[in-house]
Amino acid sequence: MANAPAKKIEDTIGDPVEFLYGEHADLVEWCDELARLSEDPTTDDAPRVAATLLEFLEVTLPRHISDEEDELFPRLKKRAPFDERLMHVIEQLQTEHREDVEHVEALRDSLHRLSFGRAIPDLALFAAFVRVFTMLQRRHQNLENNVVLPAAFEYLDTEDREALARSMLSRRATV
Repeated sequence: MANAPAKKIEDTIGDPVEFLYGEHADLVEWCDELARLSEDPTTDDAPRVAATLLEFLEVTLPRHISDEEDELFPRLKKRAPFDERLMHVIEQLQTEHREDVEHVEALRDSLHRLSFGRAIPDLALFAAFVRVFTMLQRRHQNLENNVVLPAAFEYLDTEDREALARSMLSRRATV
């Protein structure tokens, strides 16, 4: 992921639900890259990798969460309030999104230090936190990919999906 060329949003948005699947795949790659960095944050390439990971953490992840919190979840709640499992999963994911803010803060300092070639005070603690964080993120993505996004295909009409795509494009145009 760290060496992947930047995607142009206008080239990749297409269907917004498919786009979200793609961002979930990117997040899994980000977790893989973070895990590799936590195994050996002293390599010559660590500052560049840490800077790339930090940008994802500070730009891409919050934007992605906004796509879901501000657009996708409310639309699904409006279209499918009868789907109890979906409503429960959305509630769980919203709680996890709020918890992500604390997790991001914990990672931000370490990645910032590494991006400037500085040492992390406690490498074992950093590695342990990364293991837990990436496990939680993978579980989160699994729920979204296997419950929420299939529901979006089922319940959201063309108008919903076009509005979601416009919102996503607008959010990305400001970055």
